[in-house]
Amino acid sequence: MTTRYSRWASARLPKLHELRSIHQYVGRRRKAPDSKVNHQFHTDPKALFVDLSDTNSGFQNFYPTGITHEDDLCGLGDNGGAAEWTRTLFAPQPGFKAMDIYPGYSADFMDEKHLAVVGGSWALHRLITGRKSFLNWWQKRYLWPWVTFRLVRDVEQSADR
Repeated sequence: MTTRYSRWASARLPKLHELRSIHQYVGRRRKAPDSKVNHQFHTDPKALFVDLSDTNSGFQNFYPTGITHEDDLCGLGDNGGAAEWTRTLFAPQPGFKAMDIYPGYSADFMDEKHLAVVGGSWALHRLITGRKSFLNWWQKRYLWPWVTFRLVRDVEQSADR
């Protein structure tokens, strides 16, 4: 779906670890909001969730919205209300364990036919969409995925290195 456009733009979809790296970079640049976890205040930037209060998630709008970040890199949840596509096959991540109550929920889709997507949509609860570890999937050849994408380019190494 994105292949022709990517070629035209001389770019590509990011790999899963590249996209997560972008999200982490943006997250480090932002001040973490004070929040109360286990009845204690914390401002730990390594918290499990991203602050999505200014994003289109959790049914704030019943449709995707435009991205209005001028000259600013988008982080997790900043993309208008859709999950972000990667070029990485959906596969077990470090520490993966199938859910006891529904073991086939993820494992059935680790079949080399599905690509990993990060984040969620306007129609998902913020506790799912904003969880930094949340990973979902879409089938590669599905014509109407509910995802958005960003393109990346490789940095050329200088000849003197």
